[in-house]
Amino acid sequence: MRDVPLWQDRTRARHRVAQTLVGAACDVRRLRALEGGANNRGIALYEAVARDDGRRTHRFVEKITPDRTEFQVASLLAKTAGSPVMPRVLATSTNPGGYVVFMEWWPEAADTGASQAADRPDPVHLARAVHRLPLDFAALAGNPDFPRSAPYFERLAARFRSYLRKTAGIGEARLAHALSTVAAMPRSITHDDLNFSNIVPRPVAPGIGVGLIDVGSIRLNAAGSSFQRLALLDVVEGEGAPLREATAEYARLSDSAAHNLRFAAYLYAASRRLNRNVNKLEPDPFETPARLLEHALREL
Repeated sequence: MRDVPLWQDRTRARHRVAQTLVGAACDVRRLRALEGGANNRGIALYEAVARDDGRRTHRFVEKITPDRTEFQVASLLAKTAGSPVMPRVLATSTNPGGYVVFMEWWPEAADTGASQAADRPDPVHLARAVHRLPLDFAALAGNPDFPRSAPYFERLAARFRSYLRKTAGIGEARLAHALSTVAAMPRSITHDDLNFSNIVPRPVAPGIGVGLIDVGSIRLNAAGSSFQRLALLDVVEGEGAPLREATAEYARLSDSAAHNLRFAAYLYAASRRLNRNVNKLEPDPFETPARLLEHALREL
């Protein structure tokens, strides 16, 4: 089962998912609500219990989202064999109240919040987990329906260009060089929102002690962009070692250049931070994106 038509209620889809998991007729019970990001209309943990043997159970997650792109990504992931570094998407469906995604249950991913977000993942393990994405989802890279990340600096206001030129010493030529460089880089399967709250401690494969959640954030992007949070950690908090270690390990595994990975990480972090600051009407929206952009340019 890869796609479940839902029509007017999701109960029917939920039972079909549950029955597939336990392999027999079953009862389904809702255990509790789960925490999640802002981009959802409800996440809950369910348990399927086989009617012929109450000891045979299987837990799964149901998420309702208003985001069509997230639903599109999840639907395509559901047609693959999955990856050990992410919860498997079991099925997807549509509903008048939103799109529905049924996922594998990871206990370590429950209620991710401030306490877990404060934990710093091991950079080497993180790099190994990120490196599995283009390997395990290789077929999706050539799928024309698989979403690409938004263009870098999608909200590149004239005011920001003026700030770069007058305050940061970054003229139009240097900015154009950075954007043309990243545009020419090959696209890979990446995780576009790999904040610390989306990285969970879990032994997913030999030598990989972290797993990645938020399946709807998988995109085609420049390799290295998944490390945008480590780039931000370097520029804002002065901790550069994690980014260097992660990109060195990814470069070793992929036979790529570490400086290109760091370039993509800094540049994508700059773009994300600019979009965030503009959306939130921050009083000084340009200072951190400009610093991240300067770090990116140093890698060229």
